[in-house]
Amino acid sequence: MLILSIGLFTAAVTAVLLNFFLSGPRLGPVYDFLLNCRAAPPAARDILLIETEEIIESGDLSAALITLSEMGASALIVQVPALGFSSARSGSVEEIRRRFNDEFNLLGRNIRNLFEAIRVGSVSPGETGRYVENLVELAERGKDRLTAALIQQDEAGTVQAARASAAFGRVFTAGDLRPREEADSSMFSRPQPDRDGKLRRLYPVQGEALNVVYAALLSRWESSEIEYTDQGPVLINRTVPAGSTTESAGDLIIPLDRAGGILFEGLHPDQNFRRIPLARFREYEEADRELLRALKDAEARGVYSGLAPEAMPVFLHEYAQSLREEFLDDPTDEKRAAWIDIRTEYFNSLDAFLGGPSETNLVLGFEELIATEKLPAEGSARLVLMRDELIRTFDDLRENHRVLADLRAALNRALSASFCIMGPVSVAQVSAQFANVLFSGVFIAPGQTRYILFWSLLAAFIVIIVIHRLRPSAGFPVGLVLSLLCGAGFSWSFIISGYWIDPVIAAAAALAGSSVIFFISALIIRGGSRRFRLAYGPHIGKPCLEELIRAGRPLPEDCISAQAAIIAVREDDLLAREDRLDPPGAAKAVSEFRKQVREKLLTAGGVVLCYEGDMVLGCFGSPLERISLDIRNHKSSGVDDAQSLAANPAVKAGGFIAELLQEKEPAASWRFGVDCGECVFSWTAGAGYTAVGRPVVRSRILSGLAPRYQARVLIGESVREHINLPVRKLETLGGKGDIARESFYELLVKN
Repeated sequence: MLILSIGLFTAAVTAVLLNFFLSGPRLGPVYDFLLNCRAAPPAARDILLIETEEIIESGDLSAALITLSEMGASALIVQVPALGFSSARSGSVEEIRRRFNDEFNLLGRNIRNLFEAIRVGSVSPGETGRYVENLVELAERGKDRLTAALIQQDEAGTVQAARASAAFGRVFTAGDLRPREEADSSMFSRPQPDRDGKLRRLYPVQGEALNVVYAALLSRWESSEIEYTDQGPVLINRTVPAGSTTESAGDLIIPLDRAGGILFEGLHPDQNFRRIPLARFREYEEADRELLRALKDAEARGVYSGLAPEAMPVFLHEYAQSLREEFLDDPTDEKRAAWIDIRTEYFNSLDAFLGGPSETNLVLGFEELIATEKLPAEGSARLVLMRDELIRTFDDLRENHRVLADLRAALNRALSASFCIMGPVSVAQVSAQFANVLFSGVFIAPGQTRYILFWSLLAAFIVIIVIHRLRPSAGFPVGLVLSLLCGAGFSWSFIISGYWIDPVIAAAAALAGSSVIFFISALIIRGGSRRFRLAYGPHIGKPCLEELIRAGRPLPEDCISAQAAIIAVREDDLLAREDRLDPPGAAKAVSEFRKQVREKLLTAGGVVLCYEGDMVLGCFGSPLERISLDIRNHKSSGVDDAQSLAANPAVKAGGFIAELLQEKEPAASWRFGVDCGECVFSWTAGAGYTAVGRPVVRSRILSGLAPRYQARVLIGESVREHINLPVRKLETLGGKGDIARESFYELLVKN
């Protein structure tokens, strides 16, 4: 439980730290990648982009505003500097000074943007030449505009633009389009990118200033405000029905991030807002003037002779123009309606005139004159020429009318009730995306801290519980895979629902917790392995030791009772030889003897208990041997050696002795004492792995008696009962107290 608690604590700390560094205003490549995997939100049909260059003339803006008023657009956001539009003053000196400011501010801004792009690496050194050429071209165009302003002093266009703006009434221009000292701080339009320069959120309010798009859309709701709830800041746009004091079910509630921004979907390649170039308004204005010129030229040819004065297109056009001027001077709904009505009547009169019998009647009149009047050849030729010119006049009128009607129909379809954003595409499309969020209510919901931590820790807890139940060797790879799956699950949830909980937080928390558990378990296993090697390594073979380490038992502090066969092995005449040898030689002989006996015992699967002078004490049937055999039998389908050993360890001891007696070297001079019975096995730091019991004592005694009886192997009664080998009874060992006397035997094995 302690390891599990440490893993959970590590996961919690990781989740908290990553939430602080990654959530809220800190988004990155993972968010960008997953955002591109989401389906593009629908583009609102109410939004229309009016494409412009980096700067526009006030006359172009005036033409656009008048057309927007005529077609009934709902609002216009101007996100491009318009020369002279920053003020309604018409003085030529002030206007020219303002034009200079506009041009050089534009040039300075582009130069700063170029150097900033070079600094952050957005523009490679190889492309700088092309951008510099673009700047030079922009400067030349600005010079041409300034020259035209100095020559023409066309302050009339500025005044007209100001009048058209006031008449339209729903024009929103951000203060950050003007120089700082002249900026209006009530609205802003330039988006604030994240630290890495990428745009991922838009702010409806910054300080006291409103985003120009948000300000333009405030009229859509009864009220709009940012509230700070338990779940964080939210933008609430309320729509309250008339006569009701409660919130409507149609209210739009948009959760904001901790910095007060709306996470928006971004610009998808397949998401296109409706667009119209600014040049289309100039074309419409020019087509209107061209048709009027053609109508006036046609008037000189008497084409309106059959029409009442009030039905003449020229009269209606001029009348509409006068009503438009009255509307611009004093913009009211009544004057706009009167202008639109006469404007509509003007186009209806054109349709009736050009589609009616006027041309046919006039041509027939000429035909009748040519046919009935007896005129000289020159007179007839002149009548024919006048007839042909009349036909061409009507053809020109129809062509001009067709061009104007097509433009008017296209503009009417595009502009009617449209929310228009004017500016370069790169700038206007970002504002259109923001407007699309407020129109459609499709946005990214940033996860709040409590939910980020709850779901991340829940996922990490499940992963940690799973790997805690596995072997440490499998814990880390399984934890890694589950952590990746955890991150993939949160990613899939974001793609489907749009609720942003950073999958890196959940995956990293799960991986950190599982890694800590793995390393702690590995350290514990490593310490346990070292302890097992120190305790049992000198007493058993390496394969047996590895199996005990993997099994994790028996622990060194365990005392285990078991039926075992104890074998005491002595080197014949080793003590006598020690008296004849020098001490180093004697020590070498003893070491060689012990090494040989140990190798034989361990090869046979036995256990070495201890070394005492010229004797080596080993056994078969110890708990170490039994557990090792039990593990092997679980891995294979062979004979259950563990059960066989448990039933009769003396048989295995007898077989081991029989094999040794067949060898000439080095076992020819060894004497054996073997006894079997209940023993208690334990490990101590001083003595190592030892056994205590009567068989241990009796095997020592028997090995010491072997030279007296000139026998190789002496065995006790308990051993003779279980082996099927020839024996010879020798004598009986006397007991003391309640201990019975037992006979011992010589094992007769031929060499």
